[in-house]
Amino acid sequence: MTFFAYAGAEIKVRSVDVTPFMGVYFYQDNMYVNLDDRAHFGGRLGYNITENWGIEATGGHVDTETSEEFTTPGGRFIPANTDADFWTFHLDALYNFFPEDQVNPYLALGGGAYNIDVQHMDSNIDPLLNYGFGIKYFLLEWVAFRIDARHILAINEIDNFGSAGDDLHNNLTFDAGLNFSLWGEGADRDKDGIPNKKDACPDVPEDKDGFEDIDGCPDLDNDKDGIEDIKDKCPNEAEDKDGFEDEDGCPDPDNDKDGILDVDDKCPNDFGLKEFNGCPDRDGDGIYDLVDKCPDDPEDKDGFEDED
Repeated sequence: MTFFAYAGAEIKVRSVDVTPFMGVYFYQDNMYVNLDDRAHFGGRLGYNITENWGIEATGGHVDTETSEEFTTPGGRFIPANTDADFWTFHLDALYNFFPEDQVNPYLALGGGAYNIDVQHMDSNIDPLLNYGFGIKYFLLEWVAFRIDARHILAINEIDNFGSAGDDLHNNLTFDAGLNFSLWGEGADRDKDGIPNKKDACPDVPEDKDGFEDIDGCPDLDNDKDGIEDIKDKCPNEAEDKDGFEDEDGCPDPDNDKDGILDVDDKCPNDFGLKEFNGCPDRDGDGIYDLVDKCPDDPEDKDGFEDED
């Protein structure tokens, strides 16, 4: 047999589970009216409070017969094989062991009531306790195959059937069904609104700053310039690290604000002229300061060593 893995499988928080089921109900032969073991049909309605804990109501019915004859308190003889209906209702707490896995085992514990309705007799209602275990195997994100085994402790408080019986009856049920999950959302350990299954950092909350917020990981330095966003005046633009105002986190493409980008500016930190590739010419002699030996005194242009 080949099993397939489904990535979206998990118990969804605040989801409602609906499970029709069928199985077999086994009766211990010490009940005040003993019944034949028969098919068990019913349904479950649950609510997942957290990824681990849930509550669930279960109702079941067995269309059965009496397994032996007995006499009622009023003297009426009821033969074996008389038609009988057995109804159960219980409210249980469930604990999921691996809520984020495709195969999730769980425990169940709760209590309720059962009703025995034998043909030609008044029905009898008594309390019950039950506990057991089950497994959910997710076929799709919202659908799981489910099996349950329960030990039913049926308590005999009122006896309308004239049979002494015992006060406690140990019955068993084995059921299988399809579990349909409605609404709800995936588990979210870091409470950042991104389910664990889609969260690349499920234990560290996303910082929700408008930058790559869908991956679930906080980005403390969006532009990766070494300056944390809380100190970075331009968190989404990397600092150019050219030695000019590098501590503010904002790139300065034109340090000297001369209209010539630093990549084309031979004097990026000095306001200059375009014709001199961004370098200044303070004395206006046409020789830019970087190569002008007398940058504050203009060349006399007399044909003698005019280039210095």
